[in-house]
Amino acid sequence: MRVSNNISITGFPGAGKSTITKLLVEKTGYDYFTVGSIARGIAESMGITLSELGILSKSDTSYDKLYDQKQCEFLAENPNNFIFDSRLGFFFAPNSFKIYLTIDPLISAERTLIAIQNDPSRASEKEAGQNVSPHYPTISPRGIVLN
Repeated sequence: MRVSNNISITGFPGAGKSTITKLLVEKTGYDYFTVGSIARGIAESMGITLSELGILSKSDTSYDKLYDQKQCEFLAENPNNFIFDSRLGFFFAPNSFKIYLTIDPLISAERTLIAIQNDPSRASEKEAGQNVSPHYPTISPRGIVLN
């Protein structure tokens, strides 16, 4: 499979996905897409918190379909030279250069708290971790365990 000029970035919260995306955008001039911004925008337009949107998303698949639709629209408009900050970006952009970032959970929590304190639009993420964390793999003595 040929790797394109596209980059998909995924990983744990607080691992630096947004920071690396911003740096790569500056260096490459590529367009970028971030599902986090889409989710925050949807929550804001509905007048609910990101955490509340996460709870709604658990019982209503239309939100997942909306995220997928937004990603497909972005890819249709930007077939080349883009950076995709999305947990499933690698799936939507299979020929992209893939980056997966990991981080110690305590550092992740610290970085996420700092981001929330510095960006009021992310304030609802304080409780969002409860909705997201079961989806992340954990490391055990036997290897990586998918939850």
